[in-house]
Formats: sequence, C-alpha cells, structure tokens
Amino acid sequence: MQGWWEFLELKQKEGVKTERVRLVREPLSDYVRWELEIHKQSMQHGDDIRVLTAEKINSSLEALQDFWLIDEHTVLKMQYSPAGEYHGFSASPEMQVALDAKNYLLSNSISLSDFKPSK
Repeated sequence: MQGWWEFLELKQKEGVKTERVRLVREPLSDYVRWELEIHKQSMQHGDDIRVLTAEKINSSLEALQDFWLIDEHTVLKMQYSPAGEYHGFSASPEMQVALDAKNYLLSNSISLSDFKPSK
C-alpha cells in the first residue's frame, strides 16, 4: 500500500483530485469492514473516499459496472470474474452515463470519515 499512498501524495501535490464512492450493503461483512479501514488510511494520503449504502442507490444505476472516470474524458470499466477476481479493465464510450453516475454518486454519498455502519 505504501507505493499507492506515495502515488496519491504525488498526484495531490500536482493538483490531481482522486475521488471514489464505495457502495456498501449492510450489515457489513468482515471483509468490507477491513476494506473500509484500509480506505481510511488512503484518505490520510489525499484520497477522497465516500460511501453510499445500497438502499440509497438510484435504481437506474444498479446495473452500472465498477468504473474509473479519468479527467472527465476517459471511462475505464473494471472487469471481474464471476468470483469477483479483478481481471483488468476496458475502455468504454459511455461518457455521459459515467458523468451522470459520478454526479449522482458524489452528491448522494457521505465521506467515509462520517460513515457509521448500522451494525
């Protein structure tokens, strides 16, 4: 993780903003609890991580794949196996879908530092 944190710090010094929204389903699994603790450490290095609970997700976004939106001009969709293993990414032409999703997700989520799991 140290390499990622150094990358975040460098990008922050260059004026790059990193934002992400983590969709969570409650009650949280032990793995998700662990993951959120790691994300809290990333926040100390400049990563803006937000949380949105599943019940607050807009139904039109439920089928949306995990994606990265880079500088609002490149969309990369993450590829996973049925078991959830990461298999890389592919470029996507769905810019407007990604921009609309970004706006919805950022405006309806809360900072991870403010998130209090229900159980």
